[in-house]
Amino acid sequence: MQTIKFGTDGWRAVIADDFTFENLERVALATARYFATHKKVRNGIVIGYDVRFMSKEFAEKSATVLANAGVKVKLADRVASTPMVSLMTKLDNAAGGIVITASHNPPQYNGFKIKGDYGGPAFPEMIAAGAGHETEETAAAEIHLRPARREGQDRPHRHEEAVSRGSCGETRP
Repeated sequence: MQTIKFGTDGWRAVIADDFTFENLERVALATARYFATHKKVRNGIVIGYDVRFMSKEFAEKSATVLANAGVKVKLADRVASTPMVSLMTKLDNAAGGIVITASHNPPQYNGFKIKGDYGGPAFPEMIAAGAGHETEETAAAEIHLRPARREGQDRPHRHEEAVSRGSCGETRP
């Protein structure tokens, strides 16, 4: 199993090399596990995405994994910049935010940025906890997880199913 390394406030990698749907599922599941016990989890997680190649599809996959893990999701209905997701996280009193973006990295990259409930970048300990390393004190963390599936579930729900169940909704940034 491939190791996923987190840096400051998230994970970035080359699309189709390391930034794949399979690896994204692993990161989204680790993030869902972290936020599952957050005091504001009932308010959900805000997810946005930029204009990079496949960002919308990566955001939908992230939303589906979080919803399947029992975390309410508010997915942007159009391109939403990092500051827009930060503001929506704050205004919605959400547990956190996720932005599918590689920020300043070259176009062949994409990324998964995690925002705290205050709308700002995730603290290093939040990144480490989300990656399964609660005691790690650096911003770098690694994930070694199984694919995103719920116990006893034959297959994960698709994005459309999560929306129809009400566990994933859309928001206008």
